[in-house]
Amino acid sequence: AIVPCNGIGKQTVRVQVESNGAWTNTVDLPVFASYPSLFTISNSGRGPAAALNFENGQYNTNPTPRGGIVLLFGNGEGQTTPACKDGEIVATTEPFPRPLLPVTVEVGGKPAALTYVGSAPGLVRGVFQINMFLSPDTPIGDAVPVVVKIGDRTSQPGVTLRVR
Repeated sequence: AIVPCNGIGKQTVRVQVESNGAWTNTVDLPVFASYPSLFTISNSGRGPAAALNFENGQYNTNPTPRGGIVLLFGNGEGQTTPACKDGEIVATTEPFPRPLLPVTVEVGGKPAALTYVGSAPGLVRGVFQINMFLSPDTPIGDAVPVVVKIGDRTSQPGVTLRVR
């Protein structure tokens, strides 16, 4: 789910979900300046990231080499410039909305060099894309942990990349 723009600056928002014509009880949820969450192949929020290898455009189920470029996708980047517009599809040409808070990424505990952080072109506002170079000393493996930090919040644990 993507929080509507009018949630910015609030302490809590009231949420109710409809599924197949039935409504859940309403709950009040806290609002944070950011709360990054990475998309995963399984849609569970854990396991292999729904990431692309820049070199061949394939999912990261094919490992990326150390020093290679990976594209990550997620949501929860917080306020952007220009400001958010509910339901807007991001243009496929510059300028792209970018988060106001600082962003860092670690893969296997090694900082990645970020080349782009912003809204994902062609997708709905609220979905971010991060393009990054893996460090030459990134650990090698089939389940190397990846963590995005935006402001003072980090993405969920248990998200991984394949690195060779």
